[in-house]
Amino acid sequence: MAHNSIRALLEDRDGRVWVGLANAGINRLDPLTGEFTRYRFAGDDPTTQGANRVETLLQDSSGVIWAGTAGGGLLRYDPEKDEFERLLIRTDGEDLDKFNSVYSLLENDDGTLWAGTAKGLYTFDPTAETAVPFFSPEEQTDTAVNVLSRDKDGKLWIGTDKNGLLRLDPRSRQLKVFPPGENFPAVKSEKGISSLLFDHSGVLWVGTWGGGLCRLPAPSTWEDPAAAPFECFQNQISQPESLGSSTVTTLYEDRAG
Repeated sequence: MAHNSIRALLEDRDGRVWVGLANAGINRLDPLTGEFTRYRFAGDDPTTQGANRVETLLQDSSGVIWAGTAGGGLLRYDPEKDEFERLLIRTDGEDLDKFNSVYSLLENDDGTLWAGTAKGLYTFDPTAETAVPFFSPEEQTDTAVNVLSRDKDGKLWIGTDKNGLLRLDPRSRQLKVFPPGENFPAVKSEKGISSLLFDHSGVLWVGTWGGGLCRLPAPSTWEDPAAAPFECFQNQISQPESLGSSTVTTLYEDRAG
């Protein structure tokens, strides 16, 4: 493999594993042969600067594989050419910069994509190759959206870098904010929330950059963000049985729960 710092993983419909790397593009593993295929943009090409810093991977319902990067925008895999292409996404007329860093992707029922970016939340139309900010200019901030997830009721959960955890109803546009505070101290770190997972019982787990792992019991506790009973776990040097690191970049529930 080209690099040891892994930022994203995806198993596609054919069982191949795609690996997004911090500064070395994308590797694809074929489990049947054990062979890796590397996809990387030339380092001296200014038009693709940042495209090798992969943050997220997604295969949509039509089978297309997408990659979000930190500085190189959005990539789409072309199976005929066996390569990734960088899309020049237009937002707000001619502004390319706002869609330059894509940290998280999630598909909607209509085939459009939610995109969490360094400049907020966007909806992306793969057919038209256009991105639109979900919130109005007055609502949209430069808060980075690090991670996206969806609960069983279709609500969108948004992990940000400095504004805590958000729960959005896309239909009514109602937004609940779970801000950093006494009951949610883990997101006071500079980079904020890094990962989200709903387990089989509906409990929400929140991984953070440097603030540990937090647990929010299922749904009856979600209506009053100010009183949400977060339980947080951090690395304690004096306690070997504590969390191994206070930075939790990825969460996954195994078959045993």
